[in-house]
Amino acid sequence: MDIVEDKEGIIYGLAGLVPLVIAIWLIAKYSKWMFKYIVWVLRRKGLLQVVDDKDSK
Repeated sequence: MDIVEDKEGIIYGLAGLVPLVIAIWLIAKYSKWMFKYIVWVLRRKGLLQVVDDKDSK
């Protein structure tokens, strides 16, 4: 019976890591999109100012 209980513990332990694995996968897959969205929101709120090097010279 000890072997069965150990297998259940491993399953429950791995199940606890599933949200972390999914979060890492989503960040890796959509990181470019998330960055563009964050920049868009910051620009819209006026918290991000973009300086164009061509105009400053």
